Amino acid sequence: MSETLNKGKLGEIGENLVQTKLMQLGLNVINANTIMANYESVDLICVKPGNKKKVYVQVKTHKGHNFPIGITLAKCTRDYLEGKIKGPWVFVYVTGEGVDMDFHYYILTKEEMITLSSESNFWYINQWKPTYRQKPVNPNNLCGIELRWLKGEGENDNYKHEAFINPIKLNSENMWKKILDEFETEDGINAILTAFKGVADLEGQEKEDDLLIQFSSLSKKLFYGGYFLINDKRRIYLEDVEFYYHEEQNNGLKDPIMYHTSDHEKCSDLPYFECGSFNCHVSGIDITFESREKCFRASFLIRGYSVYSLVNHEWVRTKNHEARPTYLYEDLMNGIPLNNSLNIEWVNENLVADKCEISNGCRLNVPAYIKDESGHYIKDSNGNYIKKEISEEQFKLLPERFKSQYFLYSGKRYKKCDRPWRFYKKQL
Repeated sequence: MSETLNKGKLGEIGENLVQTKLMQLGLNVINANTIMANYESVDLICVKPGNKKKVYVQVKTHKGHNFPIGITLAKCTRDYLEGKIKGPWVFVYVTGEGVDMDFHYYILTKEEMITLSSESNFWYINQWKPTYRQKPVNPNNLCGIELRWLKGEGENDNYKHEAFINPIKLNSENMWKKILDEFETEDGINAILTAFKGVADLEGQEKEDDLLIQFSSLSKKLFYGGYFLINDKRRIYLEDVEFYYHEEQNNGLKDPIMYHTSDHEKCSDLPYFECGSFNCHVSGIDITFESREKCFRASFLIRGYSVYSLVNHEWVRTKNHEARPTYLYEDLMNGIPLNNSLNIEWVNENLVADKCEISNGCRLNVPAYIKDESGHYIKDSNGNYIKKEISEEQFKLLPERFKSQYFLYSGKRYKKCDRPWRFYKKQL
């Protein structure tokens, strides 16, 4: 006579079965809970021999037709899920008891899981008819994924609710290839940015020299190795970027103009952005690639770009070159219906070596800052770095050959920063 298993034991069986399946597919798999108890959002860590990438798998095992996913209705939004979900999910549907148990496996990619969870949650909260549901939904209730949704089925309009159009169009049962495919794809823009190692372990001029080499390499890949895709309707190709780099250590290399630093924010424990994050500000949009381990902040400002739009099923160039950084907000978001989610992703393309011609120069409208005799930047009584500024009278007295070293901004005359951290396509 078989004994009914509790939820925890059933979950262990599901994880072990999925681990075995993945090992049969040639992967090295470790249960994350053997590394750390209750490992957040991950059950299995997978590695493919000869491939450095790790794929993180979440397993949910259940006997019923509705799989609880451990996330409340209030939190089950795309924004939250994109940070919460680390990789593919495997749903193990169990029938029978004891040795007569039967198991069925349904696999969703990370993006499929995010999309299905957020869209079904929106449908559940907002599209049930008030004639049926007369009490408000409790936002603290847990979300669930229906088995039929994993099979590619949706929900018809009826007396309870409006129709739910399932974003999963095909039955996901035994689609193990989705996990194997994760090893063949690179992780968006992070595949480019994670090559940057910083220069925290170097000294003096070596820092500046090595940064120039790393920034040049990144620029080529950003210009010729991919593009931003917005809701499958617009492509933005980068053509002009400015790099920023700041070390938080007391004696580290400083970049006084950089926004997201402890010095600028007057915050000693300023959080580090996740690699590939947006930093939106009054000057435009930065893409960040910071390192908590090495205590540096790094980013690039998108200064110039071109735009392609999907017109009659063809990609047409609709902006030759936009040199105003703040207009990027417009090109990222204009024309996206509020009823749809805004999806911005980086799509990697093959790097074409013979096209990689770039130039570099000083960043635009970035001032130089005053240093002391030891070469350290000086701060005023408010803790702000001090810009090198001269009056208009002083500027007029300068020899003509020196006037190009200064620029006018908001009615003030500043000396230009001489770091050549702006890179652009050579034809610009």
